[in-house]
Amino acid sequence: MMRRTRLVFRALGAIHAGIVFWVGSAGLLTSDALFEPTLVREIVYTLVGLAIVISTDTLRGNAGLPGFSTVRRLESPKVFSNPSNQFNFALKVCFALIGSVFIWTGIYNLLDLYVSFSSPIKDAIMILMGLVGLAATNTLCDMAFIYPPGFKRSSWQVVGADASFLEKSKGNFLAGFSILLQNMVWLGVYNLLEVYARPSLYKEVLYSISGLFLLGLTDSLVPVSWLPETEEREELVTTVAPPKRKFKSSPSPSSGEDESRSPSPRKDLEEAEQEPVLKPSPLLISSPSGPHLFLGVYGFSLRLALSLAGQIVHNTGVWTILDEHIYPDSSWVRDTVYTLSGLVFIYMFGLVMAHAALPSQSPTAHIQLTELHEKE
Repeated sequence: MMRRTRLVFRALGAIHAGIVFWVGSAGLLTSDALFEPTLVREIVYTLVGLAIVISTDTLRGNAGLPGFSTVRRLESPKVFSNPSNQFNFALKVCFALIGSVFIWTGIYNLLDLYVSFSSPIKDAIMILMGLVGLAATNTLCDMAFIYPPGFKRSSWQVVGADASFLEKSKGNFLAGFSILLQNMVWLGVYNLLEVYARPSLYKEVLYSISGLFLLGLTDSLVPVSWLPETEEREELVTTVAPPKRKFKSSPSPSSGEDESRSPSPRKDLEEAEQEPVLKPSPLLISSPSGPHLFLGVYGFSLRLALSLAGQIVHNTGVWTILDEHIYPDSSWVRDTVYTLSGLVFIYMFGLVMAHAALPSQSPTAHIQLTELHEKE
């Protein structure tokens, strides 16, 4: 019980640390302290962010997809074997984090300032368009960070480091399109919650609490927090059955073969395949194909919708509290304080790489590694 309570509080802390960081970093780019708000500025932000995330192999990670270098990173576990590697990797993390902030802020501001509609009906249409597009590109689950039993990615989403330039380009284009669609959903919901209602601290608190309730109801609080897998999760998880597929290079535990003969990447992959999964909520019923809500085969769809709503509603409430109520006068000092304090806390929670969208620390790393190796 204590571990469960500690995990819940760590997840809450991780979520809010991330929000503080993004409020500050997006505020720094959005304010006129650096550049006057113009269409050119937002396009430059987007293009600079796009160039950085592509060069650091984190464009797909920003959309929640496997990155091209995931396989090579797994096959090179001694990345910190010397000071030079440590420095290069730290530099990559910093640039990837900056690129994530630039591309998300640029696209969001483009939609908000130059594309966004001025009526609830049009905002609802924008949300619907975003959700339909995410479902069509098979990236809706990547926005909610929860996945149905037997989840399979599309072929364009599982591209290894040695894929052709055309395959990588297609993957990057669709990943960028997914980021655009996710921004459409975020912006549309924000407008419906904030633009057409009177400002009120009580309203934002209600949003925050309601969102947390939905996240708890759908057992998605921990996935949304991006916390890395630790022993502290053992009271919230149940071990899944071993995978049916066995790699030829991986000896069976009952075969009597020496495990040391198995290449470490395959051994790591097999352990990742057996990653524990969250126990279902009391409202979920276990079945041979996985947890479903009492609505049968439509249960996961309902869980996905409620989880996504909880994430957006809660983050919108907390974001607005930080931006308009705790320190309403936006300035580079306020945004710098938010950015640095948020960065310190996400570092303490071990989430810098997750916010930088590096595949090895993404919330779905075990799914990504499995699919990339199976494609090989």
